[in-house]
Amino acid sequence: MLQFPFTYPVLDDPLTGRRDGILLRCRLSNTCPRIMQMDSEFEFWGSQASLVVTDPAGYAIDMPADVRLYLATGSPHGNAWNAVATRNAGCALPVNPHNSRPVIRALLVAMQDWVTDGREPPASRYPGVAQGTLASPARAYPAIPALGYEGRFVHAVLTEQGPVPRVVAEYPLLVPLAGHDGNAVAGVRLPLIAAPRATYTGWNATAGGKRPAPVARSIVPGPGIVRGRRARRHG
Repeated sequence: MLQFPFTYPVLDDPLTGRRDGILLRCRLSNTCPRIMQMDSEFEFWGSQASLVVTDPAGYAIDMPADVRLYLATGSPHGNAWNAVATRNAGCALPVNPHNSRPVIRALLVAMQDWVTDGREPPASRYPGVAQGTLASPARAYPAIPALGYEGRFVHAVLTEQGPVPRVVAEYPLLVPLAGHDGNAVAGVRLPLIAAPRATYTGWNATAGGKRPAPVARSIVPGPGIVRGRRARRHG
């Protein structure tokens, strides 16, 4: 479980009473690096990623000029280059084969140019509250029956340690808002997502459907669902 501070700017945390930020100490010594953070969609469902772009109360915050954030839309936490959609006995849905390596390769080049030549990298492409591309888990998806979405995610809780740790508070979390085809509208959308024949998610449910499957993700093939949406999107 991650702990405050969750993000780069210095913020106040009303739950712990602390004031901190990931870059607080390097700001004091003027030694902060240039930062690119790239997340998959899994990080929102399983690793509290919305707290990178909100304060502990869930309100939007701005990133420093030396930080860029990117979401590899529709991607899982990691995949082999030749991954294919497969069934996993522990998961309710087929496993998502989407590969984010083209995004990583492009960002590595941009980072090198930024550090060595001072060439500004692309602006952040990440879901945000102000852009309307983050949503509460309950309203993240349209009605897609085959998806079986029930709004489950890994919660961000503050615990009090002791012989029996107990939850004393919870930070609000948001997740990427999906369009009509079930794919997130924000982030870096590779062709597989920009012109989809399926819904690609960063989450999956256990085979019984009772809880999120750890580090799992899903794909729901849906030409019948997507075809009409594609016609409208691409003219």
